[in-house]
Amino acid sequence: MARRGTDGGAALLIAAVLLLVGCTPAGPTGGEVERALRNRPPVGATSPPVADDAPRASPSTPPAASPATAPARPGPAVTSTRLAVALHGRVIVIDPGHNGGNGRHVRRIARLVNAGGFKKQCNTVGSQTRSGYLEATFNWDVARRLAKLLRTGGARVILTRTGNHGWGPCVNARGRLAARNHADLLVSIHADGAAASDHGFHVISPARLDGYTDKTRARSARLARQLRDAMVAAGFTHSTYAGHWGLAVRDLGTLNLAHSPAAMIECGNMRNAHDASVIESAAGRSKIALALAEGIANSLG
Repeated sequence: MARRGTDGGAALLIAAVLLLVGCTPAGPTGGEVERALRNRPPVGATSPPVADDAPRASPSTPPAASPATAPARPGPAVTSTRLAVALHGRVIVIDPGHNGGNGRHVRRIARLVNAGGFKKQCNTVGSQTRSGYLEATFNWDVARRLAKLLRTGGARVILTRTGNHGWGPCVNARGRLAARNHADLLVSIHADGAAASDHGFHVISPARLDGYTDKTRARSARLARQLRDAMVAAGFTHSTYAGHWGLAVRDLGTLNLAHSPAAMIECGNMRNAHDASVIESAAGRSKIALALAEGIANSLG
């Protein structure tokens, strides 16, 4: 596909704004669209989700001056040219964690699979808000919004599952999908199920695992930092209970087997009332998708 010019960039800006407001185009000018993105209001804190194949990271208390309590500084506006240049021709795997039908196939998802030299459960059901909104549904919705943004920017996007009514795939298959397609990176989308008093997002990169992540660990850490920074710039606050300043390192099968830069984001705590209000709103999910698109573009650029 030829590199996108100004027209392609404007289309990306319009698509991003439409995802944020959830409406059809009403004919805004390119300048109006870019101003809307640049002046978009921050969304409150979201929190991290439960990874689908590994034990929870141990809590870490951030310093008093942590951005978890301080207001986020405004980040750079998402510009059409920057996204288009960074994303054009890239292969990006987006992993919507869990699956809406996992609960009906408990025995299937309970079997053990290779997670990178050790065994882990194929998959899990995931978390949910107090009102019953499922993590799998959240992950699927954000993944679709994010895929639309990335494709508008010229990327080839591959989702690890094609719907939200089946079971699996297992965590090893999710990671290997990125390896088979020689992906430029993989981002796995989740939401946590921690104590109701905990809130905020965190981004997980893989630990060093010889033969699996030793050649990509540094680039995975860079991807995680870019995703973290983009979320903070969008107005989200990082986790108060997991990781350190919004970053954590864990052994996760999906990340270990990707053989490409890979990170998992826990977008918020579904058991926290504030985080749940963002997670359950279409505007909140669009904000998350737009922040992830910017983080991915920054990592690739």
